[in-house]
Amino acid sequence: MSTEHDWKILYQKTQEQIKEQELLLYALYQQRTFIRSQILEQALSKSNETNNSLKC
Repeated sequence: MSTEHDWKILYQKTQEQIKEQELLLYALYQQRTFIRSQILEQALSKSNETNNSLKC
């Protein structure tokens, strides 16, 4: 095998790994966004409950 061929294979494998890592990062970003929205929703819900109980 030639050195050029080895470099092409290495380049292709590196590109595949980069794609996999990008997909993983995107999935983690989506998960983080979902969790943050859930936490915000809970905080707002508790805040509303507290405000409603203070009005009574």
